[in-house]
Amino acid sequence: MQDHLVEVGRIVNTHGIKGELKVMANSSDPDRFTAFKEVFVADEGLIRSQKDTKGSKTGRLLGEPEMVLDLSKIKKVEVLSARAHKGAVLVTLKGVEDLDSARQLVGKCMAVRQQDLPELEDGLYYIFELVGLVCESTDGKRLGVVTDLIDLPANDVLVVLEDGPERKEFMVPMVKAIVKQIDLDGRRVVIEDLKGLR
Repeated sequence: MQDHLVEVGRIVNTHGIKGELKVMANSSDPDRFTAFKEVFVADEGLIRSQKDTKGSKTGRLLGEPEMVLDLSKIKKVEVLSARAHKGAVLVTLKGVEDLDSARQLVGKCMAVRQQDLPELEDGLYYIFELVGLVCESTDGKRLGVVTDLIDLPANDVLVVLEDGPERKEFMVPMVKAIVKQIDLDGRRVVIEDLKGLR
């Protein structure tokens, strides 16, 4: 069985004695986590951790997909309940009913199928939609490829790896004055190539 999984949180602790898990969600809005009916639980090495991102609007989103070759090696579990609690999410999973079984899951990550992620509002993007886009200037010049996104206090910043032999990286602030178009279908992001940006 093959599928794309997206990490949506990491189990950081237990909560209480009835098997509830404390999960740090990959979203600044933990309530988004409550929409999931089932999750995949895996060790960190099986599903790559990625931060989330936003577009021109506020609100944090989820991570980057990773191809998992055999989902039978990863535990699929029904979510019985999930609720936001002090910046985290408290999750109850089917079959995890006591403190001992909950402790065994601490440190593991939770993921969902990419197709189970909620649709986003206009102007919001998952990071995996942005990584790999060709970065072009408004006059059509190819500048490089988006490789990452950094979360900074003022705004998120795209990391672009330049074409050419030196392969330098440069940063593109995710603001309307610079990012002019994000064309997911065309797999490109068009930016204003301002002096000093590269």
